[in-house]
Amino acid sequence: MHHFKTEPQSSLFTGDSVTLRCEVNQSRDGWEFFWSKNSNTESIEAADKSSNSLKVSDGGEYRCRARRRGLYTSYSEPVTVTIYGKYFHQIMISSENTMKMIHKTESVIITALENNTSV
Repeated sequence: MHHFKTEPQSSLFTGDSVTLRCEVNQSRDGWEFFWSKNSNTESIEAADKSSNSLKVSDGGEYRCRARRRGLYTSYSEPVTVTIYGKYFHQIMISSENTMKMIHKTESVIITALENNTSV
């Protein structure tokens, strides 16, 4: 499940980034978050695994999952970040049947679904 959260818009320029945020359908307490780019499992080493946000400035397919007490959620559905333009960048976020142009002050929320295990 993907949610697009729109905040006040502004222009996105070369070197700027947007934020992907991973959410679990439970309290955020005690979760660690892991990110994958282009199907490479845990390919993005986040400095702070307790943070559910990831700033991205390159295109690619991003997914997240979370872990608590040794149990992992399933991966989120992939979200594709596409960067257009040479000097002035716009970013296209797409997932399944949804597409949206976003700007640097917007964040994209993706949901890691829990498996059928109690956590």
